[in-house]
Amino acid sequence: MELSSIQQIKTLIDETGRPLQGYLTSIPEQLDVESFRYFSTMDKQRSSVAKYFHYKQFQFISVFTPDYVIGFAIADIRYVGNSFCYLYDIKRNELLEQSWLRPLGLGYFMTPSLGKGKPCLTEAH
Repeated sequence: MELSSIQQIKTLIDETGRPLQGYLTSIPEQLDVESFRYFSTMDKQRSSVAKYFHYKQFQFISVFTPDYVIGFAIADIRYVGNSFCYLYDIKRNELLEQSWLRPLGLGYFMTPSLGKGKPCLTEAH
C-alpha cells in the first residue's frame, strides 16, 4: 500500500457514537471519547458520570537498544494518576525504576492523543 493512498482517520468514533472496527490504516487524529456512547453489560446506556470515571487513559513510550530497555508511562484512572519510568541494563541484568502517584488529577496533564500536545508531570505540592 502506498502512503499516498492512506486516508487519515479523523476519529475512532462514528456518527452514532460507536467505535470503528477493523484494520486501521493510519493513526487517528483524535479518539473523540466525548461522542462515545457508553453502555453497561446489560446494554443500558450509562450516565455521563459513570462514563467519566470508567474512562482510563494510558500513554507509554519505550526505547530498545542493544544495551538498555527504557520505558516511561503516564496512566490516568480518573481518581489517581500513576506514572513510572524504568531503565533495564541488559548486560548487568539490573532494573532501575521510579514511580509516582498523583491523586485526583493533581500534578499531571494528559492529552487526548500523543499527536495533540504533550502529557506531563508537574511538581507535587
